[in-house]
Amino acid sequence: MSILINGSQGYPSALMQKQRIMVSDVHDIVRLTIGNNNMDMSYETALQVSGWLRMHAKRAKHNAGDFSRKWRVLGILDGLKE
Repeated sequence: MSILINGSQGYPSALMQKQRIMVSDVHDIVRLTIGNNNMDMSYETALQVSGWLRMHAKRAKHNAGDFSRKWRVLGILDGLKE
């Protein structure tokens, strides 16, 4: 999965420029790539980081006054028969 993230208001533009973000897995390692920087972590650490991100994203959404309930589903569709 690869996405582009725009900078946020209130942060220095040099720190929050548009960056390519990609997450991939190789065996039991998860690789997070932001721009040209890679971070390899165990799947346990990746699950912990994802929990922290989700919790703080929910708080930030609430603080921004967004109380909508939207669902986002990600899936890997290999193994489907054509």
